[in-house]
Amino acid sequence: MASLPAVADRSRMLSTARSLTQRVESARLILARPTTRTAALKMASKVTGSFANLRPADPEQFGESIADVLEQYPLGLVEECADVRVGIAKKVEFLSIKSLTDWLDNRLTFYQSLASFVPRAPALPEREFTIQECSQGLAAMRGLKRAMLKGEAANLTFERAVEIGEAAE
Repeated sequence: MASLPAVADRSRMLSTARSLTQRVESARLILARPTTRTAALKMASKVTGSFANLRPADPEQFGESIADVLEQYPLGLVEECADVRVGIAKKVEFLSIKSLTDWLDNRLTFYQSLASFVPRAPALPEREFTIQECSQGLAAMRGLKRAMLKGEAANLTFERAVEIGEAAE
């Protein structure tokens, strides 16, 4: 498997991608790999180190708890979270397990939605109607109008509406 670009490259790829197709592919890359315990511990250290006000009673336990949370998410998302330029440190003032899971869940939902995007089929070309088809359509409209005025439009077929409309001329 080809290695994924570094976090900064991936976040830049997503934000400056020129087309929706490129953004979809970037989202798929971000979601591609699971986070290992080793990577979660490393990223937990980066995340907690980004908050100068963080003074937990038991720093080791808090770091383990952060790693436990991070381990549940794709590696690309965890790396983005730990990046101070685009991650959680840029979005929240005080780190908590709740703020971390809220941030991760929101970004995960965004990337999953983007990665599951399926482009629409191209629009069909506009159809050119013949003069006969146009006159039939007009006759059907006249027939429908007449049937509605008489209260008989409930089971009206196109062919019958054309007959009524042509007879009305």
